[in-house]
Amino acid sequence: MFADQIAYIEAMTELEPFLPIEEREELQRWYRSPLFTRDSDWPGWAKYLGPRPAPPVKASKPSVRRRLA
Repeated sequence: MFADQIAYIEAMTELEPFLPIEEREELQRWYRSPLFTRDSDWPGWAKYLGPRPAPPVKASKPSVRRRLA
């Protein structure tokens, strides 16, 4: 995980208690929703934190077949 992703998660954690009541309730509904996969996917964060940092790009590995050839 890169530093910008860690900083985003820390900012989410610090901000959550200070969200307006309506948005905290919306976030709780998000947690219970079938769309929930992770906290940072909640669309409401963008209003306060900007867009979520892009995930790191994984280096591709040669396929097993290519290595054995």
